[in-house]
Parts: sequence; C-alpha cells; structure tokens
Amino acid sequence: MNITRILENIGLNPKEVKIYLALLKFGSVSVNEIAKETRIKRTTIYPFLDELKAKGLIEWGVTKYNRKAKAKEPKQLLRYARACERKYGRGVLKLEDNLKEIEKHYIQDLSDVEVKYYEGVAECRDMLKEVLKVKGEILSYSSWMKYPYIGEEWCKKIFQKIYNQKNFRREREIISGTEHNLYHAKEYTKLPSYGQKYFFKFIPPKKEFIKVDIYLFNDIKITLSFKGVKPNGIYVRNKDLVQSDKAIFEVLYNDVALEFEDYLREHKIDKRKLKHEH
Repeated sequence: MNITRILENIGLNPKEVKIYLALLKFGSVSVNEIAKETRIKRTTIYPFLDELKAKGLIEWGVTKYNRKAKAKEPKQLLRYARACERKYGRGVLKLEDNLKEIEKHYIQDLSDVEVKYYEGVAECRDMLKEVLKVKGEILSYSSWMKYPYIGEEWCKKIFQKIYNQKNFRREREIISGTEHNLYHAKEYTKLPSYGQKYFFKFIPPKKEFIKVDIYLFNDIKITLSFKGVKPNGIYVRNKDLVQSDKAIFEVLYNDVALEFEDYLREHKIDKRKLKHEH
C-alpha cells in the first residue's frame, strides 16, 4: 500500500501529504517539529496547515504554551474524500479499501492528558481557581481541612463565585461524618446562591476513606492533601480517568452515603447539641 499515492489521489498535494503523515505519526506537534520531520522550510508550512484545516483533516491553533497542530482521526479523510467523490472517484475507493492500514499510523494525542503538582497555600489556591472553568456539575469529596490550610473566607468567596457562573449547574459532595463536618455542611447551605445548587451526603468516620479533598469536573480531577506544614495538590486532566472516578462517585453517593437527617437519626446525633457545640 502506498499511502502517499492514496492521499494524493484524493486531492492532497505532496507537501500536504508529508505534513499530514507527520502529524499522524507524532500527534500534537509544533511547526518546528513538523519542519524537522518533513524537511519542509518552516516559514512555508503555515499555508499547508491552513489548507489541511480547511479540509477538516487537522486541528490547528494556539494552545496555552505554543501553536501546535494535530491530525484528526483518519476517518475524517474518508468524509473529506466522499464530499468530493465526483472529483476523486477512484481515489475514494482506494481510500476505503486501505483506511484501516492508515489508522495503524494514527497516534492518539497525548496533549489530552495533563498533570501538574502544586505546593503551598498560594499554589493550591491557584489550583482551586481551576474549578472556575466548570461546565455543568462538580462532584466532590471533602475532609473539610481546606479551611484551616487555605483560608475559610477565601474558600467561601471562590466557591460563591463558581456558584454564580452561568455554566455551573450544581455540586454534589460526599463528606466524612464527623460532628465538625456535619455542622459546617449545614452552615454552608446558608451562604448566598448555595441553597438550590449544593447537595451533600455523609459517610461515617469509621468507614472513612476520605483523607483528602477531591473535585471532579469536566475532564479534570483536583486533589488537595493537608498533611504536613504546607498543603499540596495534584491537577489531572484525563477524560478516561475522570469518567471512571465519576462512576465510582455515583455508586457511593447513591448507595452508601446518607442524607443529613438520615445520618443524624441513624447515628443518634442530637442536632441541637451539634449546633450548641459549635
């Protein structure tokens, strides 16, 4: 199979073919990396990238750190070719016959995975600000240790800001059922904008596996740890990992954790005493 010939037969010129094959091989790469791989002069690559993007075969734009391009899945080749089938009739048939072989050259883009480490109050606050990017729902586990480490007033302000965003729908949280946490969770719902958007359930401290604070939203997982002198945290962006964690959360929230009143009743906790102690 001659991939170059097949791609040329559906309308890609020789330099577009070289660039497209380089992107299939390496995933998300910069123009400098494309130039090095294809031996095409860097300053001349941009128009070819624009043309490949116009054909729907690549993604090409600015990221936070660099301008990179990446190939879309090879099935996009077939969509493009079929749209021009009258012009490239035989080329389309050849592409259909060899698409699976072309797909073997496709490298999934690892830029969809990102891991960052944070340490200290200022950095952990920066990490929590990432939750401002939420679209839809937040799923969280709370040890409620962020208040003494990160600052109670700061935490309340940032989460009120999150709750006031148009793209935010609600937060569901699983909390360790200490008396301290029971009190704080109930008080939390009194904050402006929280009433209809914050829902929580409890797990008994004896069953507690929550030693950290965790926030799941979009394709992101944020974990905050409060052992030692300084807080530290890990930010992970990984769709498959986060979807798995969300599924585990749903099982715990629906089948294990208890509503506030149910928890008080099952564990024979006097609400008035709880309030008095705090």
